[in-house]
Parts: sequence; structure tokens; C-alpha cells
Amino acid sequence: MNAENALLSEEDPMQFTFDMPADDVEVTTTFFDAIYVSASGNSGNDGLSEATAVDSLASAIRKINDIGNELSLENFDWTIKVCGTVTGAQTVVYPMLSGTASVTIVGVNDGIIDGNEAGTALTINLTVPVTIKNLTIQNGKTSSNNGAGILITGAPVNLTLDSCVVKNNSVENGSGAEICVEYNGGRTAGTKLTLNNTEVSSNTITHDDFVFTYSGAGIMIENSAVELTLKGASVIKDNIIDCSGRSGAGMGSETPNGAGLFLGNRATTTIEESVSIENNSFRLTSGGVSYGGGIYISGGTLTVPVSVFTNNVAVYGNKIYISPQSSSVVYNGESISIDRPVN
Repeated sequence: MNAENALLSEEDPMQFTFDMPADDVEVTTTFFDAIYVSASGNSGNDGLSEATAVDSLASAIRKINDIGNELSLENFDWTIKVCGTVTGAQTVVYPMLSGTASVTIVGVNDGIIDGNEAGTALTINLTVPVTIKNLTIQNGKTSSNNGAGILITGAPVNLTLDSCVVKNNSVENGSGAEICVEYNGGRTAGTKLTLNNTEVSSNTITHDDFVFTYSGAGIMIENSAVELTLKGASVIKDNIIDCSGRSGAGMGSETPNGAGLFLGNRATTTIEESVSIENNSFRLTSGGVSYGGGIYISGGTLTVPVSVFTNNVAVYGNKIYISPQSSSVVYNGESISIDRPVN
């Protein structure tokens, strides 16, 4: 069925009206407002209502491709509704129908993606813009890998988190407990990550091995050209890098960076005055050294007002640690020197 001449019915947004001038017949067919996902769903369902929901985001993407291909939809903005708590690692990845303009994932009925400590809670690898609204993403857990909460990998992603909570995710002997943009051979270069009215909290990196440097319990931008914007009432808080369990030859050798945020080479970061970065910290063995309780910037540029920082703790740089590789830091409206802590 070709939807080139289809018009959304004003009376019912879940219907298309098809004008067929050849025989002067008007046909109305039932359509949909979203693809629904729920814990009680099934991959074999049509996904067109909560009662006939599919069981995962991966199943929802397949339904989008099937429906879009059947109707030959072009430049279409899709919505996926997550109903209640959906448990287990979720993926929003290729392949994606070429006619898709954007994907919006909305939490309804207290929508939650719960990773259930079974890997990364949400992995995103799409080149079309993705917006996530009113959704909690929690309880992801990885070992020796990056990104337990949200992992952006494999492609440049334009992701907006709007009124979301990303919390209680944990990484053992890795980095980026909460939100991680991987370098992945430079494949994520060009990623745009925006947090609006979003909370990133109570995420933990735990290290007990001999890896000396690990970073970004809240947000980690690995060494890739990424634009990060924090705005609205967004808050990065209570994130911890915990090295206190190290023993033997590893004791006192840890040098963790950026309990709140780690900003890698070539990242461009803008943080608005309405944002809060608070109570991010480290746990160390005797002799261990930490850098950047709120933010560690290892390269690229950062614009941030002083007012966003509260009660962040590190050995060097409670608020920020600026590495020698950084090219520009504008702090409280003024450019400041690199290779220094900001307390």
C-alpha cells in the first residue's frame, strides 16, 4: 500500500484517509499513534496498542520497519511507548528503514527500562535523531565494559534525554557507569547528546583490578568529537568511582578521573546555569589519587558556570580538573588556564 496521498484524519489521529481519484473512492483504514512495548508483550503481536504490545525495543524497531515498508512511508516520525517496567537489556540499533525521520521513545504508566543487572540497560546505534522522554533507565550492570546505563556506539547519534532519570547503574572494572559515548574507532564522531530536565544519579564504577585509570561514573565521553549540552533542571549527582576494594600490588596506584563527568579529547561541552552537579566523589585506597570530582576534561572545550557545582570531592579539583590536552575552558564567563585543578 502506498501512502503518498494519505492524510491523517482530523477526527482520529489513528486513521489515514486515502484519496483514490481513479475511481473516486475514499477509503479509511485503521492506523496507529505509536508502537507499544510492555513486559506482558510478545514479539509476535502487532504492537499497535498497549493490549497488543511487543516485548522489547528491538521488536518495536522491527515493527517500525515492517509497517513503514508496507506503507512506503517517507520522512516519518515514529513514537515508541514504553508501558510500565520493561526488564532486560534493550537495544535501539540498525537496521532502520530509510524513510524514518526520527524516533521518540516515551515512558507511560511510570515507564521504566530496568536492565536487571544483565548488561547495558539501553544501547543506541541509530543515525536518525532519537528523543527519550519521561523514562527511567536503571539497574544496568557490566563487567570490564563501558556504559551500563546508556551506551552510544557504532555511529554518530543525535540523542536527547528529556525529563528522564538514569540511575543505579554500575560498572565493574570499566568506565562510564551511567551514560557512555564510546570512541569505537571514531564511529561516534559527530554525536550530539542533550540532557534537558534529566537526572543522572547514584551510578557506580567499582575497581578491584590493576587498571589504574577509569572514568566517568555519571557521563563519559570517550575520545570522540561529541557535542554535549546539559540544560534545564538537569542534575548529575551522587555518582561514585569506588577503588576501595583494591588490594596487594594495586593498592594506592589508582588514578580515577571525573566522578560526575569525564570529557574526552575533541568533545565540546556546554553546561547551562540552571544545571546542578553535586555530591560526586571517589573512594580510594591509601595513596590513591583522584582528579575532578565534578568534571574531568581531558581535551576539547568546556563552558560552565561556577554556580552548578555543590559538594563534589576529589584529591585534585573538587569542581573540575583540566588536563594539559584541553584546548579551551570558559569557567564562570572567563577563560582559565589548563593543566590545573578548580576547587
